Amino acid sequence: MDGAAADKMNEIRGIFREFYDTIFDVAPAGVFVYDISIGMIESNRKASELFGGGNVEHLNILKLSFASGKDRDQVEKILKNTSKEGSADVEIIAGNGNGTRLRIDLIRLGDENSNIRLGTVCPISFFENRKEEIEVMEKMYYSLFERCGDMIWILSGKGDFVYFNKKAEEVSGYKLAKYVGKSFVPFIVPEYLARLQEIFFNTMSGKIISYDVGIVLENGTIALLRVDTLPMYRDGMVIGTVSFGKEQQKK
Repeated sequence: MDGAAADKMNEIRGIFREFYDTIFDVAPAGVFVYDISIGMIESNRKASELFGGGNVEHLNILKLSFASGKDRDQVEKILKNTSKEGSADVEIIAGNGNGTRLRIDLIRLGDENSNIRLGTVCPISFFENRKEEIEVMEKMYYSLFERCGDMIWILSGKGDFVYFNKKAEEVSGYKLAKYVGKSFVPFIVPEYLARLQEIFFNTMSGKIISYDVGIVLENGTIALLRVDTLPMYRDGMVIGTVSFGKEQQKK
C-alpha cells in the first residue's frame, strides 16, 4: 500500500473508529438500528439493557411489556410513521415487575418507503438532563451515513446487508428496504465473486482491505467500484464489516 493509500486508510479508520466508539461503546444513551419488518438489527449495551438485557437481536419492540396499551400504541405510531422523525415517552415493565419510564426517539434512514430506523432510548430523567448531548449524537450518526459522499454499506457476519446509505442507493439503483437481510453475492459480477468472498473472510478475521470490484446495478449495467472494507467490532469481536466505496466507471 503506497503512502497516499495508507493515509486514506488511516483517515477512514479514524472516522469509523470515532463513530463506533462514540455511538456504540460510550454513547450517553442507548442506540439501536431497527427494521420494522425484522426487528432489532443492531444495538449498544445500554439499549440492550433498557430493552430487557441479554440478546436483543431481532427483538420486536412492540412485544415488550408496556405499562399500558396507550404506551404501546405510541411506539407503534412512531415506528410506522413515514415522516422523518418521531418520539415517545413510555413505561416498560421489567421482569421483576418494576416500571421504567423511557424516552424513545427514531429517525428514518432512507426514503419514505424505508423500514430502517435509527433509534435512541434512555430513561426520561436522563433525557431531560442531557437532551442536547443526545440530539448531537443522533445528528452525528445520521450525517455520517446519510450525507456522506461515499457509498457506505454494512454486512453482518453472515454476509447479509444490514444497511446501505443514500449514496449507495443512488449509484446502484437498489432500495435499502428491499435488501436488508439479503446476501451481497447476487450483486457481484461473477468474475469478482471468488476474490470478494476471500476479502470478506479476511476482513472478518480483522484485516482492512482496499480493492476494486464490479457490481451489477439495478438497471443491468455494471459499475466498477474502488472499495475500502474494515472489520466492525463489538466487545473485541468482529461482528461484521463496513465498506466505503467510490464509483470508478460504468460499462
